[in-house]
Order: sequence, then C-alpha cells, then structure tokens
Amino acid sequence: MTDLPDPEIVDSDGQTFVGLAETFDMTRRGEIPALYDRFAAARDGIGGEVKGALYGLSLDARPDGTFRYAVAVEVPVPGLRPDGFCVIEATAGTYAVFRQRTPITDLPARFDAIYPALAERYGLTLYPFFLDGIIGDRAQHLDDMIHPNRQGVETIAARMAPTVEAFLDRIRQQPVR
Repeated sequence: MTDLPDPEIVDSDGQTFVGLAETFDMTRRGEIPALYDRFAAARDGIGGEVKGALYGLSLDARPDGTFRYAVAVEVPVPGLRPDGFCVIEATAGTYAVFRQRTPITDLPARFDAIYPALAERYGLTLYPFFLDGIIGDRAQHLDDMIHPNRQGVETIAARMAPTVEAFLDRIRQQPVR
C-alpha cells in the first residue's frame, strides 16, 4: 500500500481558484499528471496568483464514476486567465487536505490508497467501487446511463455479496456489547 499521511482537516472561509479542469473516470485517472503539465505550460498567464501552493482539486464526483479534477492556484479575485482555464469557487466549509510531496506521477496510486488506508486504519470493510462491473454497459443502466436497471442491480449485488458476507461473518464473531 502507498504510504498515506493523515489528512489535514481545515476550516475554510472559502477560496477562489483559477486552473484547468477535466473530467476523468476510474479508467482515465492515470492521465491526471498530464493535466499538471498543461497547467504548468500556461501558468504564467494567470493574474494575481497567491504564491505558495498548487492545488489538485477533486470536484463533482458523479454516480457514473466520473469526476472533475482541477489543477489550480488560489487567486484573491478572478482576473486574467489563459484560454481554457476556469474559475473555481470553493464555498466555506471543512475540507480534508492531503499533501502531495512525491512526484505527481504517483498521484493515481496515492488517490487510490486513500479509502483502503482509512478502512484499514479504522477496521472497516471496504467495497472499492460500487458500480464496478456495470460502468458504460448500456444493458445494465437506465436510459440516463447513471442509474443501474434491474440487471445492473443484480450484477452489483452479485459482485458485492462476497464482501458483504465477509463483513457479516466478521461482526458475528465480535462480542455483543
């Protein structure tokens, strides 16, 4: 397992970022480092950058397994930005911040390690990806291609059954409190 430091839990009053965002899915997440290269090539065109940090922001996770990921810098107010760059407003709230101090090519492995590491740390059972086995298969989705149909639910249940059974066996063996 990739060594994963504890996240820093931060309360933010909100921040504004300018960066490049793209939609990925689990099969394309290995392409995220190339987004950093494209960002770096145009970074000088950002006006008013708050110096000190480069952010990788995981945005808009969707039920179909896709998510937007952005490489961005903080700005006090949106200003000058290169073509194709977007403004991202992070609302006030509490966030988990994972610091990346290894080469950016390690990012997919580190991202993949977050939930297994947390599950191990807290003694939880993890089913890695709920929609595994049906993503992109029209025969297993409703017309919206997001929600599984009956066949999709049956596939999900069959694939999850061994994990659920192992979890139930484990908790049955625990003393009643």
